[in-house]
Amino acid sequence: TADRLRQEGRREGRAEIRKESLISFIRKAKQQGVSLSTIARIVELDVSMVNKILNNEDIDIPLHLLDSNDKQ
Repeated sequence: TADRLRQEGRREGRAEIRKESLISFIRKAKQQGVSLSTIARIVELDVSMVNKILNNEDIDIPLHLLDSNDKQ
């Protein structure tokens, strides 16, 4: 049980890091002049979600975008 909880904690931590990286990428791409539709296609989100991220609104990013298929 303890090992399972540790593994789950590590997975959640990695997902949070990937979420922060995704948000950072979106913001940097926008600063570089990349269009919202292009950013949305790259990160596999719809334009409204990209807009919410850029407006600092809280969103739930789909888990498939945060899953790196880590087996640790």
